[in-house]
Amino acid sequence: IAPVILILILILSSSRKLMGSRVNGAWSKIIGGVAILLMAFAGVATI
Repeated sequence: IAPVILILILILSSSRKLMGSRVNGAWSKIIGGVAILLMAFAGVATI
């Protein structure tokens, strides 16, 4: 369930409508995407 929550957080924090001037930059999105992939692989590996 952690990757799903991380995806929602990344989407919400990337929304200029919600965050205004504090929106995520490109590097934050890349690092967030990598973190989501790592969490997904870790979840699959534990099965």
